Parts: sequence; structure tokens; C-alpha cells
Amino acid sequence: AGGAGGSRAGSSSALDTGLLQQHPVRVLEAINTILFERHGYAPCNRYGVPRDSQLSSVMETGVGCSASLSILYLEICRRL
Repeated sequence: AGGAGGSRAGSSSALDTGLLQQHPVRVLEAINTILFERHGYAPCNRYGVPRDSQLSSVMETGVGCSASLSILYLEICRRL
């Protein structure tokens, strides 16, 4: 284990403590608040613009296609 996708022995996460299992809606609401309200991430209505699909650009500008925002969202959830 170890590395970017490996185990994090000794770390405490929302999943480890049962927070996500006990209060999934509250955890997702908190993620939504932080990602979309506090940091201003938003979907774009443009199609075919390559930078809207590039995660580095989406993270820099806060605007991206639905697929890119979904990948970012899933990665945040995975890291809890």
C-alpha cells in the first residue's frame, strides 16, 4: 500500500469514524456548500471547449463541464 491510491494507516477520515455512514446527507451538504458556495465551482453551458474538461483548468477557474465537476466531486468524497 501507500502512494496516491494506497492505504492511509493511522489516519482518521469521515468514513473511518462512521460520520459518512451515519449522516450521509449532512456530509454531502457540507461538500456542496464548500465546493459550490464557498469556492464558487459551477458548471458551464459550453460544449466542445477542451479546457472545460481538463481538471487542472477546472480547479483553476472553478468552471467546467458536468463530467469534470463530477470527477472532482467523486475524488473529494473518496478522500474523506
